[in-house]
Amino acid sequence: LQALFSIYIVLVGLYIAFNHGRFFFGQQPPKGAKMVGLSSVVGFVAAMTGTSGGTLTTPILAAFNMRLERALAISAATGLITGTAASIGAIISGWNAKELPSYSLGYVDVIIFLVMVPTVMVAAPIGVSVSHKMNERTLQLTYALLLIGIGIDLLRRLI
Repeated sequence: LQALFSIYIVLVGLYIAFNHGRFFFGQQPPKGAKMVGLSSVVGFVAAMTGTSGGTLTTPILAAFNMRLERALAISAATGLITGTAASIGAIISGWNAKELPSYSLGYVDVIIFLVMVPTVMVAAPIGVSVSHKMNERTLQLTYALLLIGIGIDLLRRLI
């Protein structure tokens, strides 16, 4: 599964870097039942990969002619919701699990949580500020390089 996810991350990065508006699903995101269906697919993939779904949400929104800056913002917002639900699920499903550290709530490591939350709270506004100062193409290439780098690093760790 990690190999597939790694390859997927690299492919998304390549899509963002080289698409240049050549591949669109439509001029605007779907509504109604189509939106629910597409959201369900994103949620399923997010659950299977242990991510918040942002690597799927962002390129899908971009394929519906949405500016990358806006797609990233929506992806981050939906990631917060998905991550919260996943954390609650990890706490509940691991509540009675044996041999977990004493500083965990179910499968959630409280120390990592306490370190990550303030880090994200500080870094998120900085990232938003920096992204607003970039032109669309620079933002696309930066995001693409980040995804490709993460995907290659994940593949390297498998070898």
